[in-house]
Amino acid sequence: MREELGLSIHEANLRQVGVLQNATEGKRDTIAVFHVQKPDVVIRQGIELAAVDMFDVHALPQETSPATQRRLREFREGRSLSGSW
Repeated sequence: MREELGLSIHEANLRQVGVLQNATEGKRDTIAVFHVQKPDVVIRQGIELAAVDMFDVHALPQETSPATQRRLREFREGRSLSGSW
């Protein structure tokens, strides 16, 4: 989390909830999805990411992709996050 996102999160507050694969756009990306119980974080812009921010899961930005919305809905419903993005 620190290397990719610049986040410092206590390990006890962090839980990985899924790992997915995305093979669109002619590349293979691995997407790890985490749940942070107590978001006490400092965000710095990472080298690989254009932007990083935190949002309430019920108040996502309008431009949130349909795939991201589906995965967050699956998480809220307690469903497994695996397979393809």
